[in-house]
Amino acid sequence: MRHVLVIEDQWLFAQFVADVAMCAGASSVAIADTADAAVALAHQHKPAVILCDVDLRAGGRGPDAVGRIHREVGSAPAIFITGNPDHEGALRHAAAILAKPVSPDQLLETFREVVKRLPARHTLAH
Repeated sequence: MRHVLVIEDQWLFAQFVADVAMCAGASSVAIADTADAAVALAHQHKPAVILCDVDLRAGGRGPDAVGRIHREVGSAPAIFITGNPDHEGALRHAAAILAKPVSPDQLLETFREVVKRLPARHTLAH
């Protein structure tokens, strides 16, 4: 697989998500803590998968960032990881939705399921 974008404003959780993506076969990972930073990073390197928080304390909302990335850079499946399950109805770009706290195994399994649905040029190299 290729590049993964993590959109998360809690540094330790962002690092955890990035580590799981790397363990699952991502070739590179970028981390953004605001919506604007996420869009800027996506312009620099188009993500194959986006792992995204919903509410970003200091800079917008994850779903808005994903929508902008889809419009400006191109589509990529998004796995939303949220502490507020009430958001589920508003996450129209979601390939999957996980509730915080999420276990490493649950995140890894969901990530791999989403990657299986990617076009061949984005899949994991074994």
